[in-house]
Amino acid sequence: MLFIAHRGASGYAPENTVAAFDKAVALEADYIEIDVQMTKDQELVVIHDITVDRTTNGTGNVKDYSLRSIKQLKAGNWFHADFKKEKVPTLGEVLDQYSDKIGIIIELCNPFLYPKIEQKLAAELKKRNLEQQDSNIIIQSFYPTTLKKLHKLLPNVKKALLLHFLFHDFSKQTLESYRPFIQYMNAYWTILNSSTINHLHYYNFEIFAWTINDMNTMNELAKMNIRGVVTDFPDFKTRFLV
Repeated sequence: MLFIAHRGASGYAPENTVAAFDKAVALEADYIEIDVQMTKDQELVVIHDITVDRTTNGTGNVKDYSLRSIKQLKAGNWFHADFKKEKVPTLGEVLDQYSDKIGIIIELCNPFLYPKIEQKLAAELKKRNLEQQDSNIIIQSFYPTTLKKLHKLLPNVKKALLLHFLFHDFSKQTLESYRPFIQYMNAYWTILNSSTINHLHYYNFEIFAWTINDMNTMNELAKMNIRGVVTDFPDFKTRFLV
């Protein structure tokens, strides 16, 4: 089973920072999961929220910051003073530093806020020859229309639909419609059970479960043959029982 470091090893370092990604690599996670928003000068930056308020010392929407101004913010103090030098990284910086070290799952959190963000993401990957079928990149989103756009731009890159507790349309018609451009169903773990997992496997979807921070839950889901778990503590991998 694969272990995906949620926003990096975010149990040990501030989420979506170099410190968290370095920790994930050191703990031998299989993937880091990162979140992408876009600045007002159309630069892709790695931050989860649409605002900078929660994870930096700034306030306001990411889309109202230039890249230069968002780079002035402190992105680690909220977690611990030891991380006071952490900044908001760009997607390009993360790809350059980590794509040859660890798999990367890129989430487009709020694509409806950012016109042409799909094209910007595709350009970043193509610039680094990461659009190939054997690349270690997966793109995920809650929005099937976004993944369909990305399939046209990046047909060889694997894609994952995020599922939360409000999503219950596992009908044959819906799942068949996703199969041409989606390979993974990345589900909030509480909606998964053996019946749901078997149903999704029947349509040839791989499954990642998020976000799990206890060993018992990981082991129970592993027995149901999911492909991976998203966790804040990727060193669970060294204590995994199944």
